Amino acid sequence: MLHRIVKLLHLADKGLIGRVRRCAAEHTEQTGPRTWNTVRCEKWFYARFEHQRFHSAQCQERTFKSSPTWKRQRSEYMKRLRQEKKLRERKWIRGSPKRKGKR
Repeated sequence: MLHRIVKLLHLADKGLIGRVRRCAAEHTEQTGPRTWNTVRCEKWFYARFEHQRFHSAQCQERTFKSSPTWKRQRSEYMKRLRQEKKLRERKWIRGSPKRKGKR
């Protein structure tokens, strides 16, 4: 614990104390059949970059994947992907060349 305080003092001395922050990750988690809770990470970390808001890539991904915008875009993408797959399969079945014996 003492070594952490010393590190914080060194960062403060260098003017970098503002880079010590809590993870901004927030995502929803299912807690029951129809109940959802918002969960926050809030781990402390040193931001290597001024714009860094999350302590890990996993927290960043969870946060963005739980946003309504991402969910809507993902839904549209998957719908388009399934339609294209269905069309390719139909085309393959209808237009599949008949095979002749081995050459």
